[in-house]
Amino acid sequence: MINLSNYEHSSAFHESNDEAWANRIIFTFASILTHVFQPENGPSLQQWMELQADVARWNSSKPWDFAPLWIEELGSPGDQPWPEVMMSQNAQVVGMQYYCLANIILSIYDPRLSKLGFEGHRLRKLSEAIVLKNLRMVISLAVCNDDVGSAMFHASHILSTCGSYLTDPIEREGAVDFLARMQRQMGWHTSHIISNLREQWQL
Repeated sequence: MINLSNYEHSSAFHESNDEAWANRIIFTFASILTHVFQPENGPSLQQWMELQADVARWNSSKPWDFAPLWIEELGSPGDQPWPEVMMSQNAQVVGMQYYCLANIILSIYDPRLSKLGFEGHRLRKLSEAIVLKNLRMVISLAVCNDDVGSAMFHASHILSTCGSYLTDPIEREGAVDFLARMQRQMGWHTSHIISNLREQWQL
């Protein structure tokens, strides 16, 4: 397990600039990973709820300039796979991506998903919807702010692990196009991710 206690004294928890705010949600994301992948049986419901509250608190208290400059929703079907999300600073792009990534991991590892019956089914459907919403935002932030190299990597990593959640053919091809473009422009090998995704989508 990663020991994060030393980082709690970092200046990121006392300063109010955009980089510090981005680092706070990165710390929260690391805390989520630490609890989710602990050697025992994963986070308890209480731990999970506390982590979820930390993520929600960051989102509600983040500076106003973390909001996108604009979001252009999708137009007619087939127009483009992702909404346009423009940000003014790199730290804001990264911070919002980590916020979305935190929501994805929390949704996948929600301890309540093992419930049987209608309530369990409802929670699993809700979890899937949350994962898809946040996955789309991570990719949109990377596509629309492709000068932020780390944002591109974050999107490729989450597609590698959660791209199977995509069911819309336009979004699937958009994901493939993004990964192929990333390999051409950055030299980051993504062909194996594309192959794995195509295989999963055929199941």
